[in-house]
Amino acid sequence: MLINPTIEKLRDMKLKVMAQLLSDSDPALKELSFEERFGIMVEKEWESRKNSRIKRYIHKASFSINACIEDIDYTAERKIDKKTIQTLSTCTYIIQKLNIVITGKTGSGKTFLACAFGNSACRHGYTVKYYRIPELLLDFQDRFPILIGITCFLTLQ
Repeated sequence: MLINPTIEKLRDMKLKVMAQLLSDSDPALKELSFEERFGIMVEKEWESRKNSRIKRYIHKASFSINACIEDIDYTAERKIDKKTIQTLSTCTYIIQKLNIVITGKTGSGKTFLACAFGNSACRHGYTVKYYRIPELLLDFQDRFPILIGITCFLTLQ
């Protein structure tokens, strides 16, 4: 059997990882059955696509800093509850349609926490967009100019 046409067809179908594994065959894989080798190739392709999707979500989120839950500092003076952070990192609040409000003094790490929660949501397969409040209000004004005008009118009275 000619392997090159098969590799080219895999590449045409955008199965690049499977094509790479087939062309650079590991000698240890040759000892496995067809089903086992095929299962490994599918698993590697799936992992590659999942990782690419997560990278794309994180890039599109436009986080101001690269932060993740694992890098949070839990020292005593910060007064951050590790159990609460771990619970929020599971993203169950998204399923329950709840919000997270982060408050604190300047420099206390609010942005870091927000970006870490957003990063966690991306890793769980949710699309995220990071906004600072001024940018969010401008985006609302662009999307809903009448609604913003009414809101401003109502709050001025």
